[in-house]
Amino acid sequence: MQKLNGIYEGVNGMEQKHHENVVPNLRNGVRFYYSDEPFTNYIPFHWHNSLEVVCVIKGNLRFTLDGHELAIGPREFAMVPSGAIHEVASTPNCSLVLQIPLHAVRPFYENPEAASFRNGRTEYREYREIVELLNAMYEILESPGEGAWFDFEIYLLKVLKHMFTKFRAPNDNTRGAEDVKEIITYLHEHIHEPILVSDLADLFGYNPSYLSRMFKQRTGISLVQYMYEVKVNRLHDDLLNTDESIKALTEKYALNNSRMTREVFKRQYGMLPKDVRKQRTSNPGETS
Repeated sequence: MQKLNGIYEGVNGMEQKHHENVVPNLRNGVRFYYSDEPFTNYIPFHWHNSLEVVCVIKGNLRFTLDGHELAIGPREFAMVPSGAIHEVASTPNCSLVLQIPLHAVRPFYENPEAASFRNGRTEYREYREIVELLNAMYEILESPGEGAWFDFEIYLLKVLKHMFTKFRAPNDNTRGAEDVKEIITYLHEHIHEPILVSDLADLFGYNPSYLSRMFKQRTGISLVQYMYEVKVNRLHDDLLNTDESIKALTEKYALNNSRMTREVFKRQYGMLPKDVRKQRTSNPGETS
């Protein structure tokens, strides 16, 4: 079993590039797995060339996907288009993760890389059918019998058919998307530095106000908030995996606004930094 944060697993340079190179685990080029995440978790903004469907079995996930927030619970799913900028926050959860390379879709749909999807249409019969299809696919993955992989392909094609006929949405304006991806990458690569919006605007050739609007339009959160989310994510990892003091870690990641640091940290992890360190001290063999 693999954790949802296995998105970064085994991909050289992914932490720097934030572009997921999906590694298939099935003979048809698809990646499909059961994710068992026992902790509250946060995956910063990233993107990939494959289509992705994440279906919750237990727990809750919150996606921020191309500027919109989507919360899903048991027997609900999120469809992530190719190249879409998204982040994921989760409670402890179990989910099914299906990642479909574009070449598997092109025989049936022209330019699948340009497709967007309408999420959250739980009232549709096809929505409920996708949930059942994904669970049937997982049963095959766990115990493949004779002829089971024929059924797997049939179920996969039915999922794709519903995605592209029932849930396909008009394409959004993609202006500025590539620059936003470059800004996200830059923030991760310079995570130890205090960075101002004006610094980024000068670097990328934008007016600061326009850059802030563009970033929020593409991601759904403010540029300043995301700067803190990225740094707080690293702070959380270090609280669990090092003995450095909280004060030293906040200085290490240039978290200069203590109030905002606490607010962002509590929103992402449901507790304050001191509580995470105390919890780790109480359970020294347990990490996320």
